[in-house]
Amino acid sequence: TLSDYDSGDGPYIEENITSTTVAPSGTTGNITLTSSDHLFTITDVGRNIRIKQGSAWGAAKITAFTGVVSSITIVGGGSGYGVSPPTITISGGGGSGATATAVLTAGAVSSITITAGGSEYSSIGTIVFSDPPSGTTATGTMVITTTTNATVIDDDDSAFVDTSAV
Repeated sequence: TLSDYDSGDGPYIEENITSTTVAPSGTTGNITLTSSDHLFTITDVGRNIRIKQGSAWGAAKITAFTGVVSSITIVGGGSGYGVSPPTITISGGGGSGATATAVLTAGAVSSITITAGGSEYSSIGTIVFSDPPSGTTATGTMVITTTTNATVIDDDDSAFVDTSAV
């Protein structure tokens, strides 16, 4: 026998006791969840979460996750590349498909252009620059931007319900 499932009663992971915050973009319909840390991953799609906004509690179901490489911060530009930019290998971080190209100034990496952000990145991966013919190898760190979308699923399917007194 099938019966309605009351999503207001979980199951939910224990209440967050860290400094990580999650802010919903709205209280009805399709919303975006913005986290102060890389909290969500592609495996969270389909998961119900409970969110507090002000004094009101609400429930939402994660419907999509995207994590892309948004930039690469140059830690060291290296030297000795001449006029041939190094190749950049992007790996790890749970995602795939990100590509980037380097721009040289006086034989050193001076800027990086992300040519494809990839998808499903949920943590910082590894950036490897090819070695120059002579000199030092450039170094950098990956910056990712994640977006998590959800649909509000309160009992009335339309708004956050204040259940703090329940």
